[in-house]
Formats: sequence, structure tokens, C-alpha cells
Amino acid sequence: MIFSDAILLITFFLAGFTLKLADFSGEQFNNYISILFGVVSGFLLGLLTTDSAFSSAIVLGVIIGVGASGKINKPNLVIGLIVIAVTALIFGFYMPSFWLLLIIALFAFFDEVEHDRFVGKGGFLAKFFAIRGSLKLLVIFLAAIGSLPILYAGGFLVFDLTYDLTTFLIMKLRIMPRLAKIDG
Repeated sequence: MIFSDAILLITFFLAGFTLKLADFSGEQFNNYISILFGVVSGFLLGLLTTDSAFSSAIVLGVIIGVGASGKINKPNLVIGLIVIAVTALIFGFYMPSFWLLLIIALFAFFDEVEHDRFVGKGGFLAKFFAIRGSLKLLVIFLAAIGSLPILYAGGFLVFDLTYDLTTFLIMKLRIMPRLAKIDG
């Protein structure tokens, strides 16, 4: 582990925040702001792959699962992927734990597919998959049985919950129209 616990959690937090901004801005408009968010998010996620086999497996597993579901579909997100790879190569990434990478990728893929299936519908499953709940529950379970250190489970949850909270804040504060005007 190269990061202190606090720096690791802050990096997960900032990665979740900037990834959501990249995702949302790339969907709303494709401009320099969306590319900037993709680059910053990519850099932070790339740094996380350099910390440990656990954080590397979490980041790469999410990328593989989300990518397999077709959700990395905007130029700024592709640029973010390139930045992740370059950052990981420059700083030396950890080889991810294969079993953790595989299970995270599968659950991330499942959450994305089911999210699309239930979007716009009511009920428990629609709410559960709106927050991509199966991956969150998996991480909590793995930490509870001692297969994933609590620090990394907490880091993932900080990342994922920040991503979700940023969605809420974007909608409530309506910041994207303001960002479009900056670059427009």
C-alpha cells in the first residue's frame, strides 16, 4: 500500500465525484469540460491501481464490467481509460487479485444490465438496481467474511456512494447547464 488510509479514501472519493461529472457531462454535451473531468477521473482511477492488488482489482473490475455492458460509450470516457492506462504504467500498477477482479467485473456487469432493464419502473428492484446495489452488497459481504480488507471495501463504498450522491447533487443544483456555458 503506497497511500495512507486517509489519502486512499480521499482518492476513492474524488474518483467517484469526478467520474460522475465526466459521465454526466459526456452525456449532456461533449466539450472540453467533459474531457477535463474524464482526464482527472482517469488519473485518480489510475493512481488507485498503483496502491495494492485490492484497489487495482476493484478499479479494473468495475471498468471491465461497465465496459462489457457498453457504458463506456463517450469520447471523454475513452480518453479517461487511456489516462488510467498511462497513469498505471507510469506509476507501476499492482497486478490485481484475479478472483476479486473477476467477481467485481461480473457484479458490475450484472448491476449495469439490470439497471437498464429496470430504469423508469417502480418497486424495490428498480430502486435496488438504480443504485447498483448488488455490487455494494458483494463488497460488504466480502469484507464481512474477511476476503476483502475493510479499508478497500470502505474505499469502494466511498467511491460508489460519492458517484450516487453526485448524481443527486447535479440534479438538485443543476450545475451542468452552467458548465456548458463555460465551454460553450
